[in-house]
Amino acid sequence: MYAVDVATTAATITSCTFIDCATAVRWNVNADTSGKLDGSSFISGGTGHGIELGTNTPTTISLVSVAFSGYGGTPGSNPTESSGSTDAAIYNNSGKTITINVSGGTTPSIRNGAGATTVVNSTVAVTVTPIVAGSEVRAYQTGTSTEVDGVEPTTGTSCVLSLPSGTAVDIVVFCYSPPKIPVRIENVSFTVAQNLNPFQRDDPNFSNP
Repeated sequence: MYAVDVATTAATITSCTFIDCATAVRWNVNADTSGKLDGSSFISGGTGHGIELGTNTPTTISLVSVAFSGYGGTPGSNPTESSGSTDAAIYNNSGKTITINVSGGTTPSIRNGAGATTVVNSTVAVTVTPIVAGSEVRAYQTGTSTEVDGVEPTTGTSCVLSLPSGTAVDIVVFCYSPPKIPVRIENVSFTVAQNLNPFQRDDPNFSNP
């Protein structure tokens, strides 16, 4: 039934590829998946799930650079028990609420079993580069002053922002020494890790008598 059934000890299954499995991995131990499934890929053949979460799964787990492709359903949280696509990427069959923190990889779709609900917190690493050392970089929820992430000041020629996947943000870049024209990139969203060039330019109005 399962290609891998993790039910006694927290096995390390990193950088593996599972193709066309009825259910590739059942995770049914009281241990976080972080460091255990990192870098693995799950490819659907049209039925079944990539990962099934059993009753012993902790209430919070992390998926790092785990990719899903070909699965049904809508990626992201599923707050309704006994719902979701029968070929969703993840099947929460634990009977409880589980929070999945996703970093890199793909945001999974969720099927919930009886008594189960699932919260998916997905972030994407966006590297702002190249930038002038000493720049201040901030990301805000679009149209608000609510900061999502930021670096002040930068020490090198790049910085990494951890942004919510698929959520619109405004990114601002300031640099006062040497003076650069402030950059504002509005209403952008990201679903995969990538680089972002702010195209900083010298401030022609700066005067240093």
